[in-house]
Amino acid sequence: MDTSFGSYSVKHAAVSKANAKGVDKDTIRRTAGLKSKNSSTFARFYNRPIQSSNETFARNTVMLIDSKNDLNVLIKILLCGTFITSTLSKEWRKDDDPPLLPDIASPIHYIIKISPNIEDEKNLTFDGESVIDFEIKDVTEVLTLNAKNLKIIGEVSVRDQNRKWATQDYSIDSKTDFLSIKFNEKLPKGNFTLYIFYSGKINTRPMKGLVYNTYDDESDDEQWLLFSNFGTNFAREIMPCWDDPSTLATFEISIRHNRKYTAVSNTQFDSIMSDGKKFNYVWTHFEKTLRLSVRTVALAMGDLEYLSDDSNAYRVWTPKNAKNHRKFFATIGGKAWRAMENITGIHHEDYVLKKIDVVVIPAPEEWDMLFWGLSILSKFGGSKSVNLIDEYALASEREPMKVFLKKALINWMSTQGYPVIYVDKNEANGTTITQSRFKANEFTKSTDRYWIPISCATQDYPNFEDLSDIIWFDPDSPRLSISRVPQNSWIICNKREFGIIYTHKFLIILNNCKIFECRSNDHPKIHPLNRAQLIDDAFVLASTKYIDYDVPLKLMGYLHRETDYHPWVEFWRRLQHLYYNSPLRNSQYYEDFKGYLLQQTFKLEADVLVDVKSYHDVHYLTKYQKASVLKWACKFKSSRCRTYASEKLTKWLDNPKQYPIDDFYKPVLLCSGVHNADLNTWNQLYRKYITDKQDDILYALGCTLKHDILAYFLRLLFNSTIDGSDDFNDSWKVFDNIIIESDIGVDVILDILIEIQLNFPDTDARYEFVRSGTFTIKNSIKNQLQMYQFNNIIQHDIGRIGSTKANSHLKEAQTSISLVQSQSTFMAEFFLFH
Repeated sequence: MDTSFGSYSVKHAAVSKANAKGVDKDTIRRTAGLKSKNSSTFARFYNRPIQSSNETFARNTVMLIDSKNDLNVLIKILLCGTFITSTLSKEWRKDDDPPLLPDIASPIHYIIKISPNIEDEKNLTFDGESVIDFEIKDVTEVLTLNAKNLKIIGEVSVRDQNRKWATQDYSIDSKTDFLSIKFNEKLPKGNFTLYIFYSGKINTRPMKGLVYNTYDDESDDEQWLLFSNFGTNFAREIMPCWDDPSTLATFEISIRHNRKYTAVSNTQFDSIMSDGKKFNYVWTHFEKTLRLSVRTVALAMGDLEYLSDDSNAYRVWTPKNAKNHRKFFATIGGKAWRAMENITGIHHEDYVLKKIDVVVIPAPEEWDMLFWGLSILSKFGGSKSVNLIDEYALASEREPMKVFLKKALINWMSTQGYPVIYVDKNEANGTTITQSRFKANEFTKSTDRYWIPISCATQDYPNFEDLSDIIWFDPDSPRLSISRVPQNSWIICNKREFGIIYTHKFLIILNNCKIFECRSNDHPKIHPLNRAQLIDDAFVLASTKYIDYDVPLKLMGYLHRETDYHPWVEFWRRLQHLYYNSPLRNSQYYEDFKGYLLQQTFKLEADVLVDVKSYHDVHYLTKYQKASVLKWACKFKSSRCRTYASEKLTKWLDNPKQYPIDDFYKPVLLCSGVHNADLNTWNQLYRKYITDKQDDILYALGCTLKHDILAYFLRLLFNSTIDGSDDFNDSWKVFDNIIIESDIGVDVILDILIEIQLNFPDTDARYEFVRSGTFTIKNSIKNQLQMYQFNNIIQHDIGRIGSTKANSHLKEAQTSISLVQSQSTFMAEFFLFH
């Protein structure tokens, strides 16, 4: 966020100053958008003295805290709905960000019409039309906007009140993402309107631009949701625009869709009009937004229904057969909203924003996209927070808990980061809790402290359902004393993972008690969410050097007895981070770790790697567990897993109708089956890609662990044989997948990039392949030989990319290898003595 001021700080100051100058209060309310004559918001928040205190300023600055529980996600949504996103400074840009547009023109208002074409899932596209009011600051013959992966259609025109300028002389530079529109004469200074038609691609992965996301719902039926991700540099893939977070404009969005579907956006819908061209199709037009960054614009469309709170201002949308999720989030969202109103005194009738829509996908992988007026969440489960929200809502209505909540919210909004708590059991002093700010690295220097809700369960009293015993840790207090806990028993001070990360003392206590190693009957006493959180926190704290990896590695030793989904899914997530972002794959303990993991998954493999007559009847959680086992057990060379995957791949290639692969498993099963496939099988899969053009097949081709086959694949990619075109914009996706899925991927990519440099000039149209490879691989360099090859590639291209970018690439690669070297013995203690 900008460090100068926020929109509500300005509003507060302006309204208060106007009141102090004697301006009529009705005039103030109308101008400030405070609609109620009896508005308590004006009385309590805007009719205030003007102060210059930094502390006062901090209270008006929203810093959204990082959290994984439903309550904090809801609080973030409410805050996104209440506070207008501030502009971002250009100083926040990274070295590898595309260049900024020339400061010649700036947008005022966008009218955007999007028409998705989703009938054919193999050819997902959209048509777009934009009418953009903008200002030209200096005379120019070239108007420049951002655009990527778009095709401009027909004439582009610019008009003012008197005349029209038209052209078909335009082009998109794939390196800069600049759409240059050239006119035959100079455009003068002033205000104009741009008219432009275009088409683009709808992505299935990664989730950027316009996204078509499929998933299995609670009834195991396949569902889909179309939504936008206008995030970092992604808006340009949906429409030509000024894709800079420091540039604000107003927006009017329209979406064309089948009338049986529902579309939502940042604002309320204004009208729904018949398409007039195709039966049963309509245009949903939305109200004009306030001035926003293009990166906060959002839209979604699907077969949705909603529930709302009493005011109908907070609405939760889900697929029509996901009633449980819809009811759950509508219930707790309404309670959280009313609690926020009670605590802050700001009521929804006074909001400039008229509504908050939350679209919830009930899927096992959790993520969220929070925008102004519209948020999109992928959430699993729900029941874990019902009692907690009840306690929060009730507490907001009574004293003195209301006082604590208000202090906590101000503290959370004005304090960066989040806390680590230390639980210390001492025979002499009893059980005490202390806190500090979590530091992801040694560069984080802070003495920030937090209001923290503490609710504990112990070995003797493992009551994880009761959340009525919350006490607050005051940041002004050095420590918090709680009831004494016997030295040889455990204590968990975060029932059902409510937003706190544990410290090493707490984890060491658990480790010394050997709960999971020796007392096999104890782990079921701990709530599954807390078992999951223990695994998550242990690996996070080890990766940030709070504790040794000995702790999480010993902790995962109980998993062969774990039958609940939650701990396993957290383990799979942490394993993914450990595998992709740590020195594990380049350490001398990699093979030992593979064997240790397969000990934990041995029984699970036997349980899930079985065939069923109909996958339609398999619960999606079971599917998710099976997909995870297929991915990791096969990657770590389980003979059972590899045999299973190879047989499935062979049968499917020979007769896909007789031996179909369920779509849920398809990406991971194809990849696992390709690991050790011979060239004949690989070519058979490649021919199927040429016919079907499915991304799952394309990415699976890069999963091979055989050097000669992977090199052959990269040469095909370089020669554009894969898609028969000269479009290299997405080659980085294949590079990224190879690096992720193949242990030999980095080495083979480096070899091929050097081979291309030696045999082809950089003027070759295909040479863009080298740029994509260099950009993708820079953060994956893990040893000195790779660094030597990468340096040679960069030096060879320094004349083309420039010394600044070359040095930036080398610096990032060196950072990656330095991390490996500094943690070269990070698993030594465990595997040397295990």
